[in-house]
Amino acid sequence: MNWRKEAREEGFMERMARTLGFIRAKTAPEPTPPTNLSENNPFEGLEDEIDEVEEDVGETFVEYEPRKVDVGEKHPGDIVETGSLASVEPPDVTYVPAIQSMVERENTLSSLQMEAIIYACQRHEVRLRDGSRGGFFLGDGAGVGKGRTIAGLLMENWLHGRKKALWISASADLSFDARRDLDDVNATKIPIFELKKLPYGTIHVTEGVLFLTYSALISRNSNGHSRLSQIVEWLGKDSDGLIILDESHKAKNLVPDKQGKSEPTQTAVAVVTLQDTLQDSRVLYCSATGATEPRNMGYMVRLGLWGQRDSGFQNFQHFLTSVTEDKLSVLEMVAMEMKARGMYLSRSLSYKGADFDMVKVELSEQMKKMYEESARIWHDLYDYLRSDDFLAFVEDKKVNRIFWASHQRFFRSMCIAAKVPAVVEEACRALRSGHCVVIGLQSTGEARMQDAVNKEGTYEFDNILSGPKEILKQTLEAVFGAAQLDIPQSGKRKGRSKDEGQSRKGMICFRNRDDTAWVVQSSESEDEYDGMHKTESSSELHQPAPDIRETLNHPSPHLLSTAGNFIERVDSMHLPNNPLDDIIDRLSGPSFVAEMTGRQNIMVRSGVGAVVQARNKEAAVSSVDLNLHERNLFQSGEKIVAIISEAASTGISLQADKRARNQLKRVHITLELPWSADRAMQQLGRTHRSNQTSCPRFRLLITDLGGESRFAAAVARRLESMGALTQGDRRAGPVVSTLSSFNFQDKWGEKALGSFYNVILERERPTVVPPRCLSLDDLVGINAFCSRLRGLLCSIGLFVKVVDRGIEAKFRENGREARQIPRFLNRLLGLAPGDQHLVFSYFVDVHKEIVRVAKLSGQFDAGVSFLQSDLVTLLNPPQLLLSDKVSGCNALLYSFRVDRGLCWEKAVLKLAKHEEALAASRRLALSRRNQIILDDDDEVDGTAVVPYQEQIVPVVEDTSRKEDSFGSGFYVSKIGRGPKRMLLALENDNSESNSQLRTYQIFKPHLGLQSRNLYQFALQEQWVKVDSTSRGKRMWDAEYTRTENKCLHRMCTREHCYFGRRVIDVHIISGVVLQLWNIIKNHCQSPDQKVASKLNIVRFEYLDKSMGDVEGIQKSLIGIRVGPDIIPQLEQSIRNWSASIH
Repeated sequence: MNWRKEAREEGFMERMARTLGFIRAKTAPEPTPPTNLSENNPFEGLEDEIDEVEEDVGETFVEYEPRKVDVGEKHPGDIVETGSLASVEPPDVTYVPAIQSMVERENTLSSLQMEAIIYACQRHEVRLRDGSRGGFFLGDGAGVGKGRTIAGLLMENWLHGRKKALWISASADLSFDARRDLDDVNATKIPIFELKKLPYGTIHVTEGVLFLTYSALISRNSNGHSRLSQIVEWLGKDSDGLIILDESHKAKNLVPDKQGKSEPTQTAVAVVTLQDTLQDSRVLYCSATGATEPRNMGYMVRLGLWGQRDSGFQNFQHFLTSVTEDKLSVLEMVAMEMKARGMYLSRSLSYKGADFDMVKVELSEQMKKMYEESARIWHDLYDYLRSDDFLAFVEDKKVNRIFWASHQRFFRSMCIAAKVPAVVEEACRALRSGHCVVIGLQSTGEARMQDAVNKEGTYEFDNILSGPKEILKQTLEAVFGAAQLDIPQSGKRKGRSKDEGQSRKGMICFRNRDDTAWVVQSSESEDEYDGMHKTESSSELHQPAPDIRETLNHPSPHLLSTAGNFIERVDSMHLPNNPLDDIIDRLSGPSFVAEMTGRQNIMVRSGVGAVVQARNKEAAVSSVDLNLHERNLFQSGEKIVAIISEAASTGISLQADKRARNQLKRVHITLELPWSADRAMQQLGRTHRSNQTSCPRFRLLITDLGGESRFAAAVARRLESMGALTQGDRRAGPVVSTLSSFNFQDKWGEKALGSFYNVILERERPTVVPPRCLSLDDLVGINAFCSRLRGLLCSIGLFVKVVDRGIEAKFRENGREARQIPRFLNRLLGLAPGDQHLVFSYFVDVHKEIVRVAKLSGQFDAGVSFLQSDLVTLLNPPQLLLSDKVSGCNALLYSFRVDRGLCWEKAVLKLAKHEEALAASRRLALSRRNQIILDDDDEVDGTAVVPYQEQIVPVVEDTSRKEDSFGSGFYVSKIGRGPKRMLLALENDNSESNSQLRTYQIFKPHLGLQSRNLYQFALQEQWVKVDSTSRGKRMWDAEYTRTENKCLHRMCTREHCYFGRRVIDVHIISGVVLQLWNIIKNHCQSPDQKVASKLNIVRFEYLDKSMGDVEGIQKSLIGIRVGPDIIPQLEQSIRNWSASIH
């Protein structure tokens, strides 16, 4: 039954809203003990206690220094490591490097680089269970100096007589950097030669470093001879030499994607074959972004994480299934365990001093009109393609694949074009400030421009061509051409190798009479790839596409007329220019801008104002060396604006290098985020590297269009996954925190979208007030809102209207794909800007509510938690659970008693210190605000101005805050039965003029510092300031004492219920726990347990007094937190498993 009909009863809505918690009752009941925390909310009526169910996330990064290596000088530059990895103790050093004396004498390598060399060599001495040699993964971030580390490792192996080595990298240009790195460590005697310059057949060079690219690794000649077999023959199958897989993320696509639509790339297969063939080789995986997702780890077979008897995972598929089920939690453990076992290091250049700004770009009025007109024509086209007049000539599914793939590409192009004025404005502002500019994007639009040139038959135009308009024209040609052309079920794409990660499955080819073809990605993949690509026939490159009206055989006058009307509408539309050419043109042209995109042709403005197509080539510079030439012009200062795409996102250094002539501060403007996390990190790493004079300023541009969040969401999801996998913390990385608000692609996003749809379709009651509605009782407003959204979602294919028994028209989701977050955000792009905002804002509100409830119920996994307390006692010595025979590392069970509370005396001291510091800060701010700072030689109206140092500026006291009845102090709760609750609120030092938006740091008697700040309006709603110090002390002490060994539930009978309890016992399994992951998970989530819990990774510090030290030694620990109920059965299961593998 429709819930709105039920609500017609008087008082029904209000009663149900209060019952379900949509409206807070005046007096909230005390919580009752739950039977199962995963199904019931144990925090009902305790909304203000949300912080009790989530520990502090702690500091993400800490300063890094090698713990057990003291060889080499201090590394230049500030290096950091995630707090999660910093909590992991590395293995003891047993390897003595041969280059140690040389490094100490010549200072060619830092202690940081020597640490990586020593641990890599130590790991290479390990034999896995299958007999192969263990590999090492160097995951240092961009700019730390991996190249010189590799050079030092080559030198170490050279001194041991291993004089044949393989260096595989992403680009042939990096061979120059490889030679430079070898020279920098005084390894000038080690020769390096490029495979591409050698013929197929036997390699006659007897020693040295063979440098090649991943594309060369899979190449063959016309006789069928492969480079791979040539390399194996040169090294010898018994070779124990070094194989360097530099930028190893290029080999990531070994296993199919989740939908099983892709196949292993030739590169990934070749990399694994090389390792399997040369079992004794010393493998080094080297990449700052080695694996963005767990399935991309498949090529790392020498880590021994799967396929070994004692690894805990039978094969990679078993490993992949386990880590995928547990999302990011197990990924964070992967990185930490690899470090503990001595096979992994991941240090990063500190971003301290680098600014990250998310710039919200508002669409101009002109752009809004263009966007609205575009949305109308796409909507009209969608309606026509579903009409009987059109479907009489072509099958609906085939046209849908063209339409929605092109729809995504068009509106993404519009989003990028909308940001061009803001990019130019940001660039000009940076240049006026004496900085230089780097602009990052992905798509160049060259293919579309070339199609337009071929079709028009000229190289000269009145203005820069419009990329979005060309996409729209191509779409019309494809969909109307499909009504007459033969459509095979699959097709092949020329000009793009299978190795680029694109599968040839799920593709459709539309072939025209002139033998050109339109190739379209299937609709199932519209969220991942560009949808439509032009391919060449064997007859001629870039054949022009014919006019639509010439393509049709005139089967229907109506079809012909409609095609003509659409093309005429497109011709009359004013759409934005191709972004790349437009930016270069606005910034004074190619003579001023260094372009590193790999384009063959560019659009330039001639002396008479016309725009012509020209070759992108400098005189006396080959196209192969063009990127390096442009890089040199930028680094020398001859050009102070650079534009980079993926072609320049790996290996090229554009930082303010101390060795370069151009040492101006870099302002890195991101116009278009890459699809993949590794490409995003690689691009940002071009301008922030070691040996720089200043840190860059990053500006990430995002429009206010709700649909563009789809692209930010895709990158945010991959960045979190990559941070968890490679740095042990999903929050690691410079842009993760900036983009985290866009990450809807998780189970909470899917749940929010389902709830959002159910509200719109009147299947369930809303939990948050929709936009433009007065309250949840505003039935008229809610009904109007849902009706409008049903129409909007129907216009973009997410909903369909169906007739139920010929009586009443109803709406429903258009297939299961409509509930996919990428599909939802993709389709939003097709709405007018105002409609996008309306739909997206309500979805965001629903998502926030879903996450809030998940946090309250303890189901939300926020990553590695930080247990913070000044009183932590180790109950007994750590208990050995498992010893790893290969690495010698152990899995240990620690038991602690933690007092989370804050006594009255310490709380009063905190308040006094805070008020003193806050008062001093405000006095300083007021003094600065009243000063007029002018240069000594400035004049105003011809009158010299007195230098500001000599001026006497009166300090005006700020009395605005005296009027507030709130501020720092002790508060008591307004609501709730039973004993009153207390908290200490410390006002943050901010300049927020609206007192209601001021924020407070919160402390509670039984929990201490809370991880979440509280707004003043929330404080005012639920709490009142204590009017008496004696009364406050009495109530604080009572709550502090009452919660020492008792939870907050009124009638709880559970022995180990810790909700709100001040003193708790914490049990943590630390060390090599990845092998035990499935065992621990099975016990934690066993149906026999009274409380089903998620695996929780925690980190905290404690004083270790086991060595007899009275004061104790401060230590940090990280591991999996387990409940006391499961420990006996867990120990027995681990003993049984250990016995079975030995």
